[in-house]
Amino acid sequence: MRNQKKKTSYKTILLLLAACAAAVFLFSLFKVIRITRTYQEAASLYGEVESLVGPAGEEEEDRGTDPVTGEKLKYSSLSWDYPALLKLCGDAAGYIYQKDVLSYPVVQAEDNDKYLRHLLNGEYNIAGTLFVDARYPEGLDGRYSIIYGHNMDDGSMFGSITSYEDEAYYKAHPEWELYIGEECYTYHVLAAFETEAEGFAFQFEPLSDEEFLELIREAKALCPYETDAPEITRDSVVTVLSTCIDYPRDYNYRFVVFLVREEKLLNRKYR
Repeated sequence: MRNQKKKTSYKTILLLLAACAAAVFLFSLFKVIRITRTYQEAASLYGEVESLVGPAGEEEEDRGTDPVTGEKLKYSSLSWDYPALLKLCGDAAGYIYQKDVLSYPVVQAEDNDKYLRHLLNGEYNIAGTLFVDARYPEGLDGRYSIIYGHNMDDGSMFGSITSYEDEAYYKAHPEWELYIGEECYTYHVLAAFETEAEGFAFQFEPLSDEEFLELIREAKALCPYETDAPEITRDSVVTVLSTCIDYPRDYNYRFVVFLVREEKLLNRKYR
């Protein structure tokens, strides 16, 4: 009788363990499906946005003439249509593009919470939208600004920028294109490194010329390799890309990539 009770107890324990394992599996499966769907929804929307400003399929080396200055300019990679993006989202600030790596709209709202977990169409989504810190009144045209983006597990949003910790990656991806309002520019990577979330890179008050140059000197000193970025002057325009660091995630730290404006581009839309 005692052995029979033991067997019954073992069976009960095994059934409970099996039930718990099944519950954990189903919960994990639900989370995976939900996250996957979230990624797909974000990718679908941003794919639609990209179609508004998609690559024109022309040779990047093609050059045209600025109708205002007569200066010879290289054409942008995208057929940039800012009014179309602005019609889609009133907070649209521009677009950031790196061939075969990253292609997203950038917004700027009155606060930094609006797009942290929302797409530019207002729908809730953990991927959020790339956004300029609200504390920069001149936005991306100011001398110094920061764009935030999530470090997504599937590599989307700013999931790729932590790769700049390796010099080989920098050498393969030294330039970006930023589309700001009606204008288009190339930007060169100036420095990339990990820093505290409250570190010196996160400056929101107006900087004097010396403070600006000192901040850039400090950033370059923290980069583990030399870059070929143009020399920084008081008239330089610097934009910082910021995301959480890779695993193990530590939300007290960020990975930042400093970009400096290099060359104006001629919009392919008006070719």
